[in-house]
Amino acid sequence: MKSLFQLAATLSLVGGALLAPLPKMTTSALALPQSEIISKLSSVPVFIIVDTQGRSLMASTAENQEAQVPLVFIDGEDAESFLNNAQAQNAEFANQAQVAPIWLGDLYQQAQTQPDGPTQLAYIPIEEQLESATTIQDSFQGVPLFVARFSDSTYLTVRQEGEPVLPLFFTQEDLQIILDRFGQEQPDVANEVQIEVISLEGVIQTMQSSDDPELDKIRFFPSSEVVQYIRSNFSTDQSSEQSP
Repeated sequence: MKSLFQLAATLSLVGGALLAPLPKMTTSALALPQSEIISKLSSVPVFIIVDTQGRSLMASTAENQEAQVPLVFIDGEDAESFLNNAQAQNAEFANQAQVAPIWLGDLYQQAQTQPDGPTQLAYIPIEEQLESATTIQDSFQGVPLFVARFSDSTYLTVRQEGEPVLPLFFTQEDLQIILDRFGQEQPDVANEVQIEVISLEGVIQTMQSSDDPELDKIRFFPSSEVVQYIRSNFSTDQSSEQSP
């Protein structure tokens, strides 16, 4: 399995991107292949709380209190805080549990291939980013992804290996780095760009239900703070393979 530390290379395009608009995506009836969805999600580290046997912490859903789904934290520090609170309250699972990083692509693949059918995942967003999202879109729900959009409904893209890609950022601050550079490179049109927020859950659902070729341009960019957290807390040879 590739090292989580390869995230540094993924983020490198922020410092050397060429910026351009991308036409508005449309919707069609068929789904992207699962392999493509998994590949796109495989650039995103997430965090689960696991016991000594590698089983992840489960929680009831709001829709069905009897259903148990894995908790998936977007931020490792949030997962640590959750676990620390559980330990302080002497929760039964807490003493033998730990925070573990895993690629979202791997977790999604495992959840989709369970014997009893696909397993739902309960995502825990970064609280500060959720607050930022609600200032852009009232009553926003889910894990926010921030994207730049022109007034004519085209999206701001970057070039990666010579190809245009549509970057979706997990923090507004990381997107702002791109916008600041765009403002320097193309000041005449910079004021036409606005930040839009969409949900990770919605993007995944769209990838599952649409074969729009523009979806191929989507790239997820994890929080730079999450990347630093991984560098500081996990060794390069630590395995991130866990079961939902």
